[in-house]
Amino acid sequence: MKNRYQPTRIETGLSLLALAVLVGIGAAIFHSQFEFNPAVDVGRTALPDNRRPAATGDSAAGRGWSGLLPDMTLLTPPEVFEAANLSDKINGKADLYLSAGFRQLKSQRFKMDGNENSWLEIFVYDMGSLQNAFSVYSQQRREDAAADKSGRFSYRTENALFFLHGPFYVEIIGSEGTEPLRGQMHIFAQNFIQNTPVSAEKLEELELFPEQNLDPGSPALIADGGFGYERFKQIFTAVYTEGDIRMTAFLSRRSNQEEARQLVQGYHDFLITYGGKALKTTLPLKDVHLVDILGNYELFFARGNYLAGVHEAADRELAEQLALLLDKKLSEGGR
Repeated sequence: MKNRYQPTRIETGLSLLALAVLVGIGAAIFHSQFEFNPAVDVGRTALPDNRRPAATGDSAAGRGWSGLLPDMTLLTPPEVFEAANLSDKINGKADLYLSAGFRQLKSQRFKMDGNENSWLEIFVYDMGSLQNAFSVYSQQRREDAAADKSGRFSYRTENALFFLHGPFYVEIIGSEGTEPLRGQMHIFAQNFIQNTPVSAEKLEELELFPEQNLDPGSPALIADGGFGYERFKQIFTAVYTEGDIRMTAFLSRRSNQEEARQLVQGYHDFLITYGGKALKTTLPLKDVHLVDILGNYELFFARGNYLAGVHEAADRELAEQLALLLDKKLSEGGR
């Protein structure tokens, strides 16, 4: 099941049209946010030796997270990466993190006692807030992910564990998928959570998505350039499936009602510019727009400080039904 947000046919078409009109505008934004998790490549290909750069900053003591993994042996000193050199660590693919508010990355490797080839590397990204961390977590979510017990926002693959804790997005990548190594990943996760105080932030937007036909694990957050439109920032999305129809609901809280209305109008103009056809709708929604583009429907509106809508729906009636459910949830929440 595809859990994280994927670029769609409409977005691909819009990008190509934009390229034909004015070369390069929007293409970099559109494609950069959907790169495969670079840390996974690091975990699978890095050699288990001590040739990494020496630690800097507050991790210079060299022991790092040793106390959180008492049954493993320190393999490398901790490393610290800032915005200026983040791409050095993750193969130059740092745009997703930087656009989402990245502050700092700390990483370190440990090995199983008596087995040089069984090791894991820990990546702790300080994203500054839970919302920023969720953006990276949701966009990086693997297609072969399975739910994990490390918290509401956690999942695992054969050789890795991923989770959120407050503003921290954590990846633990193992050299292999053995049970002992996976057990150590969970020990670190439990100890990290217990020993790292965070504020009681919540992602209230996730509670505003209707539950009917919602695909579990699909909610995500696009930090920048949502749906190929550069003004769409901090866009929460969730995938809905009814029969063989898949569509994406979205919403975003803005600073005030006027900003929400302006973004709705701006997105309408953007779609029309690149071949969309405006349609009339009788939905009882304020500032509502319905656009047919590349054979699919975009339906979006403003509700108080929120912009919301349905993205790339093949069925107009289903798109309208989902839009009404979304508006109802926003209304019930006093938005």
